[in-house]
Amino acid sequence: MSINTSIIVCCYNSAARIEKTLNHLLAQENIDYLQCEIIVVDNNSTDNTRELSATILKNAKCVWQIATEKKQGLTAAREAGIAAAKGQLILFCDDDNILAPDYVARVVKLFEGDPSLGAVGGCGQGVPVNGELPYWFTQYARSFACYVERPARGYVDALFGAGLALRCKALAQLQAAGFESMLEDRKGSELSSGGDTELCLCLRILGWRVLLDPALRFQHMIPSGRLTTQYLMRLADGFGRSEPIIFIYKRYLETGGGKYLKGMVWLWAIRTLLAVIIKKMMQLCVKSLGHSYNYTVVRARWQYLTGMDCPLQLKLTLRQCRRLAQFNYPSKA
Repeated sequence: MSINTSIIVCCYNSAARIEKTLNHLLAQENIDYLQCEIIVVDNNSTDNTRELSATILKNAKCVWQIATEKKQGLTAAREAGIAAAKGQLILFCDDDNILAPDYVARVVKLFEGDPSLGAVGGCGQGVPVNGELPYWFTQYARSFACYVERPARGYVDALFGAGLALRCKALAQLQAAGFESMLEDRKGSELSSGGDTELCLCLRILGWRVLLDPALRFQHMIPSGRLTTQYLMRLADGFGRSEPIIFIYKRYLETGGGKYLKGMVWLWAIRTLLAVIIKKMMQLCVKSLGHSYNYTVVRARWQYLTGMDCPLQLKLTLRQCRRLAQFNYPSKA
């Protein structure tokens, strides 16, 4: 049986949430007709994620397999899933995502209708596993791969990794061009981020289109432990660390690789140094007042960027942009 769509579910100690995710995948409309396969990637789980997944999938109407990735981290797990995939399309479904019943069918239809599409993404809704969403969630919903208001349909530069669908032909061209990820997504308890955004931006540099379609709907089930101010600050810090790299990719797309980008590498290095100083000063001020971090500090940590190895990584990113732009590929959108 030929496979059209490979659905990749990356797991790390996911036993408490994987059953609902997999059952909704199995309930996708025409999943057997669409020639799908489900790949669960066990990323060093210490619970019974692997056994539970096999039990749920044993009577599936589609092909399935459980892969193993020993290198810790979401990026490594996704790469293992891609390596195991046999489909023409790749669809990432996080272990806490509940895809709408028509999600896969819509994804296939979109790719079949537009050969210039390299990536497609949808609209997530934040749903608390217990309790209610905090009052600040509407302001920071995008930090959780969610939208509060329905976004407009159209071509964009980047998408969330949750519910992200990719054309394997585009991924193959990216690899042939020598793509090396400068960013990593979540690794264990580390909330690093940006790998999905980087992937989409590099596909754009290659010439592929990236589509956001709000008709693709999914729920993001969020436990109470991830709806605290402390967790939000850790997310913000991760976003801040990836922002200089993302900035280079975006500016390259906007300018076509203008020479002034070399100067931006050093400007980012100076900005990062100032960010560290400002961050430390704000920490001291908050501590002296006897208050915990408030949302002003969260926003500051998001805006003022820290932790990036400037300017070396930025130089490597700019070099990669130029390498991708020079790659000869069969078709450019």
